[in-house]
Amino acid sequence: MPQQYLYDLEDNLIRPATDEEARASYNTADRSGIITVEGQQYYCDELWQEEWRAEIAREQGMLGGINAYNDYMGY
Repeated sequence: MPQQYLYDLEDNLIRPATDEEARASYNTADRSGIITVEGQQYYCDELWQEEWRAEIAREQGMLGGINAYNDYMGY
């Protein structure tokens, strides 16, 4: 499983999630993924910002060629 991170319900990154928190978020009974840690509600997810950055770069590459991809990724 890729590194998971703890987010609050407003999608603010809190910190890297422990393995226990990641498993608990993945296996919630109601399938919401929301867990309670020290009285606060959170969910675990990957760093979606990096996934979106890579996806946008791939789209740029498809539209404008490899140089557009490299420019967007900063290569």
